[in-house]
Amino acid sequence: MGEAFEIRAAARSDRREVAEMWRALIAHHGALDPTYVLPAGLEGALHDQVERAFDRADCGIWLAAAGDRAIGFALAEVEPGARAGDPGAAGSWVHELWVDPQWRRRGVASALVDRALDFLRERGRAAPNVRVEAANTAALRFWRARGFREHSHVLTLDDGPGAVPGGANTG
Repeated sequence: MGEAFEIRAAARSDRREVAEMWRALIAHHGALDPTYVLPAGLEGALHDQVERAFDRADCGIWLAAAGDRAIGFALAEVEPGARAGDPGAAGSWVHELWVDPQWRRRGVASALVDRALDFLRERGRAAPNVRVEAANTAALRFWRARGFREHSHVLTLDDGPGAVPGGANTG
């Protein structure tokens, strides 16, 4: 697979490909963690999120393509109300990053992230955040190698079957 790839800004005509790759990312997380719950109404929610991203000036989507085939995407955003220069303030995010498994470890993710970080820097956000699923050890290694460090932990209350009332699941 010696084919080259290119990174470009996604266009509205790429909505279907972006949503399919986003769906693949969510399915990947589900395969890594048996407690990961696929959200109800996923298709509609993905459609809404992709449309919202195209409608906001402080949101960007990039597509990696090999010929006419989409092989990856990234989505970055400066959230409304975020102020430039607030170190560590949630508000500047690389929200999504996905690369087709056959194209991994070939520089695609790094090229997508470079484009997303340039976008955020152009908007005065030099210290972006990224949320990584705890079970996604490959992604954690990737982001740490890019210089990202842990800043906080997100804990989720397990109210599913078998959970101890009050959220203390000891079982």
